[in-house]
Amino acid sequence: FEDRETALAAVCESFTRDSERERNRALRMARRSVEAEHGRARTGWARQTAARLINDCLADNPVPAAIGELLTGPWYASAQLILLKFGESSKQWATMSETTVNLLYSLQPLDDASQERRQKVFDIVAGMPREIRRWLLSLQHDSDATDSAIGLVEYAHLRMHHGQQLQLVSLLSEVEGASRG
Repeated sequence: FEDRETALAAVCESFTRDSERERNRALRMARRSVEAEHGRARTGWARQTAARLINDCLADNPVPAAIGELLTGPWYASAQLILLKFGESSKQWATMSETTVNLLYSLQPLDDASQERRQKVFDIVAGMPREIRRWLLSLQHDSDATDSAIGLVEYAHLRMHHGQQLQLVSLLSEVEGASRG
């Protein structure tokens, strides 16, 4: 205070500017932390919701092992993407859920099935490749993998059409992160 050459106003202005910059930086970091936590929570919710759908479908419907791998792998990842992008109350989620149910329904034995059930399965099978391609978002960048997944389903349906028995396995609760209910 004895040195009259010191510009206290300039020091105060510099200190105020630096503290404001640090305050803004801290606010940005806090916002990023909140957004990151919100993202983790949404991802966890999508993982659980997708797993619940697939596990509920698998509970009563055994499937060929290769189809089980499709359901618990790329189909599960695609379900999560649809949930994150469109939400649980969206038309897209409802349609993907219906496609999942129909896929499993179409793979159940037709030994003693009524003509009505056989016709329903035939109708489902006819549209299944298009529906799988539509909803297999996790493989949309890899057309060969998408074609391979569709081929697995078509092969299983073809075998059923020719009266061959599919080796069905129960995959209840194979999908991570969800309990039934």
